[in-house]
Amino acid sequence: MMLLYILLVPSSVYIFYAEKSKNIFINMALASVREDEKNSLIFIKAGFKDFFPKSKIGQKKGEFVEVEGAEILLKGVGKNALIQYTAKTKDKNGKEFKIKVKVEIPNEALLIVRRSQHKD
Repeated sequence: MMLLYILLVPSSVYIFYAEKSKNIFINMALASVREDEKNSLIFIKAGFKDFFPKSKIGQKKGEFVEVEGAEILLKGVGKNALIQYTAKTKDKNGKEFKIKVKVEIPNEALLIVRRSQHKD
């Protein structure tokens, strides 16, 4: 009976919350590992800039290059970070639409400069 309880309760909770577009549990878990450009500046080593379009590459500082309009989806788990950016492409009819592109970068090639508001 206990085994049945252990299997059914988590499954029912998952089914209930999985359909929600604003799932609070998933959002809170991902917020702990996510960085976006609102809170920080994202820099990558210059050798990895070819994986991003030229419109997303900002100024160079030392051996790092700023990536504009990107968001770090996952960092610190394993040895790679997952970075996402939005790009425009065309379909077969020539109509332009946006896509999200995800790039994996080694953690050593990533530099995050966090910014926060300071009130005196």
